[in-house]
Amino acid sequence: MAVFTCEMCGGTLEVTDAKARVGKCLYCGLPQTLPKDSQYAEDFIKGNDLRRSNEYDEAIELFEEIRQKDDSDAKTYWSKVLCTYGVEYVVSPDSQERIPTVHRAQFTSIFEDEDYKKALSLATSEQRALLAEEARKIDVIQKGILKISRREEPFDVFICYKEEDEYKKRTEDSVIAMELYDRLTEKGLKVFFARVTLESRLGQEYEPYIFAALNSAKVMVVVGTRLEYINAVWVKNEWSRFLKLQAKDKSRVLIPVYRGIDPGTLPEGLKELQALDMEKLGYMQDLVHGIQKFTGEKEKPGTEKTPENAPPKIEKWLKRTFLLLEEGNFESAEKYCNQVLDEDPENAGGYLAKLLLERKVKTPGELSESGEQKPLDDDLYYQRILRYGDEEQKAKILSVNQAIHFRVE
Repeated sequence: MAVFTCEMCGGTLEVTDAKARVGKCLYCGLPQTLPKDSQYAEDFIKGNDLRRSNEYDEAIELFEEIRQKDDSDAKTYWSKVLCTYGVEYVVSPDSQERIPTVHRAQFTSIFEDEDYKKALSLATSEQRALLAEEARKIDVIQKGILKISRREEPFDVFICYKEEDEYKKRTEDSVIAMELYDRLTEKGLKVFFARVTLESRLGQEYEPYIFAALNSAKVMVVVGTRLEYINAVWVKNEWSRFLKLQAKDKSRVLIPVYRGIDPGTLPEGLKELQALDMEKLGYMQDLVHGIQKFTGEKEKPGTEKTPENAPPKIEKWLKRTFLLLEEGNFESAEKYCNQVLDEDPENAGGYLAKLLLERKVKTPGELSESGEQKPLDDDLYYQRILRYGDEEQKAKILSVNQAIHFRVE
């Protein structure tokens, strides 16, 4: 008789209803779905082991192999969903229950995921109830990640590297990445470097910030002095996700930077790219110069130029307006905002401030997050932002309005 293992903890499953294809873990006690055919039991065990080890891409490949042999099993599609969203079940310190965490957030809701919808269509009624409940939990976590990530400023560059070795000591890769971070920030670029960027996030889940950086950065640099560092689970989790984003957006660039490694032995996906050998004289200068070309020239911090068509005093008033808004000083913010629009009646930033003042919120993010906000379609200030704003301003306010519609509908 085939033995099935728990997708949450790896314990042995007890078949509670063979016809309904559901079981219960003898270790953690959680109910879950079972594969339709016992002949693939070993493959499911291996796939779940890979997923619990956070080897999501490898697990997806295995489940896809199962699907190609039999595309009528709900369990196969659900297993792929768990990998797509990087779901790991961890023990809650409060309840000691296993709860899902998400390591690969997506903009797509799990309820819209094609594999999830296929799983539901193939599931028994008992399986469907279990899948729907798990999807609901994952959706709540996903929305929380997206909510936090929307507040983050966009990054130009993402540095991907391994911070610690097997002895919990800092790696050479980390030191190299730090030097690159310093060089790039001196050039005015906004750089995601975990050692610095996540320093203030201790005790918090990192995924919202990694997700925001991966989706905004135009360039990723993968630093590696050892193959095992490049292939380390969380390092690979970052560069493999960026490769998927690059496949959809050809303007993105991934640059492998290596030392003491045969470039032909780099992992699939990286070895096809133009890599840079750190043994090459002047490699750092070449790397920084190349990144600047891809991201566009930036002004060094403190030397930002005022747009030609925006008088300095308007820019200062506008900055003051948004600082006062963040502090919740709406009365003073409105005075500065009125000065902006009196001087420049086609200033989209001024109308954004007016919109925030009208709705009594401090930031654009609060417009989409607050349950009290209504869609912006008929709002005069919203319409003026779309009329006078640049492409970036229009895209941001459209995204905010779309998020409000998604929440209220």
